[in-house]
Amino acid sequence: MKKFSKYTIGLGLALAALTTACSKQDDELTGVEYARFFAPFGLEAKVNNNINVRLSWTPIEGATSYDIEIFQDDSLTFAGTAVRTYTGLTNEDIPYDVKDLVGDTKYSARFKAHGEGRPESKWNGVYFKTDPEQLLSKVTEDDLTYSSATFTWKTNKQVTGIVLTPRDIRHTFTPEELKACTATVGKLQGNTKYTARLVNGDKNCGEQSFTTLIDPATAILVSEDGKSLQDAINEATADFNLILVRAGTYELTGIDVDKDVRIVGERINNRPVIKGGNFSLNGGSVEMRNVILDGDGSKNHAFDYKKEATYTALHVENCEIKNFDKGLFYINTASLVESITFDNCIIHDVKCNGADFMDSRKGAYNALNFINNTVYNSCAERDFVRYDNTAKAFPDVMSKINVSNNTLVGISNNASKRIMYVRFALEEKEENGVKTTFKHSIKFTNNIVANTAGYFSKQSQTNSAPTFNNNNYYNAANAGTIELTVEGVTQIVAKDGGKTLDPKFKDADKGDFTVTNENVKINKVGAPRWL
Repeated sequence: MKKFSKYTIGLGLALAALTTACSKQDDELTGVEYARFFAPFGLEAKVNNNINVRLSWTPIEGATSYDIEIFQDDSLTFAGTAVRTYTGLTNEDIPYDVKDLVGDTKYSARFKAHGEGRPESKWNGVYFKTDPEQLLSKVTEDDLTYSSATFTWKTNKQVTGIVLTPRDIRHTFTPEELKACTATVGKLQGNTKYTARLVNGDKNCGEQSFTTLIDPATAILVSEDGKSLQDAINEATADFNLILVRAGTYELTGIDVDKDVRIVGERINNRPVIKGGNFSLNGGSVEMRNVILDGDGSKNHAFDYKKEATYTALHVENCEIKNFDKGLFYINTASLVESITFDNCIIHDVKCNGADFMDSRKGAYNALNFINNTVYNSCAERDFVRYDNTAKAFPDVMSKINVSNNTLVGISNNASKRIMYVRFALEEKEENGVKTTFKHSIKFTNNIVANTAGYFSKQSQTNSAPTFNNNNYYNAANAGTIELTVEGVTQIVAKDGGKTLDPKFKDADKGDFTVTNENVKINKVGAPRWL
């Protein structure tokens, strides 16, 4: 996966506009000449592939060439000698790619313009830092047990050890491990997410995250020829609620959850399929990982809060969710949910017939996190997030809605529909109208939204100042727009200034949303799995 970081210095130029107010126009002003060329401005440095950088700048009128100098271990001081020098660059070279820098290192780049008839410009600079060079190979299931992890790294590279967090586990490589470019670290905890950092002394040489396997002795086992998922949920207790589901297809009509449980597929590469049923939450919450939920045309929502209660977290990670006739979750009881999270999931063919995609009618939640997901062939004629106004029933709740790093294709594809239909707010009548106090915040960042006619919002109770950043709207002209109609007059009250580039998905018809447009990749936008 390619990784990109972006560092920008905005440089403003104030140019005085000269006018005259004379009855005679014999001395009409036709141009202004300056003593020297302006220094290049609009400088950007975008790190890509960890150790490369793409440099761009605004062309200077009249300039015929540019020089670039790059300084290592520098923060705009430009001390010492440049480690890279490029001369004679032209406007056709913009943007300019510099490759094979040192990883995890600060750099400064400065730019100068040249041309005919005037002295060269002064220098202007931009700062950036490369990402750690990715020398550490991805950790796969075959590299893991419930108490150890085996690591490999690129040959002919200088490294000294590996550091694991949490618990700050440090392993110094032996000569034998360095020769083989592989090492095993033991005494790890099962079912625990670790981040491994390959180091050369203090310098980061690459990171990988992984979750250790589950020791079957610490879980309730579900298998096709053994215990059912419902029986496992019934057996679970507050102190023993981890359910390990082995590979297979489990055809169910519905699952009743009356206590907090954790449901984990045993293998990532061979995930169990739970087919035909949905999860009815009757006082219990679910943490789920590495599972395929196939509604098989079920007329229900994937997760339905049936019983009025106070719930802990619903957390769904690395799952595929498909073939549900209604939506993803539904809260139609006066229930308060601590948090709802969908992370790194692929969600498709969730039709939203008579329902919205993420739908709260009578309840409330403190946080909704929808991150790193892919949604397609779903929610075409309904709202993406619906949150009806129950603020009076839950006066102490301030909901945080975070939709970030997703690839969203064809959602809410109707000019009357909205990505955010959020009405969780308090309204008070005043002499000059109604005062609205939003009881929620919205963060919408780093998303690709494609192929929709829908708006971001058309609702006065939706927060009119969401946090927008680094979104890309392709064939989705209104998806970043909040539009309201007040006293018969339609007006735009907020609009995201995101980009509109074509991601050039590899094969969208087959569910492959790999981004092939390098200009989109470099902006690090959309679900990470496709970059």
